[in-house]
Amino acid sequence: MVIPAMDHIDSSFTTDALATKYNPAICASLNIAKHTLNHYYTMTDLSEVYRIAMVLHP
Repeated sequence: MVIPAMDHIDSSFTTDALATKYNPAICASLNIAKHTLNHYYTMTDLSEVYRIAMVLHP
């Protein structure tokens, strides 16, 4: 359930960062948070345990 949650958060950050209803400082913060989330998402993809779990998952 972690990966779908990360996808949902990423989608929300992307949508809200492009919204004009927020202050530009908030949009910049959302972009930084999105970058950080994507960094950890990449680290998950590179994890050997994650790869093994994906192979063994039915």
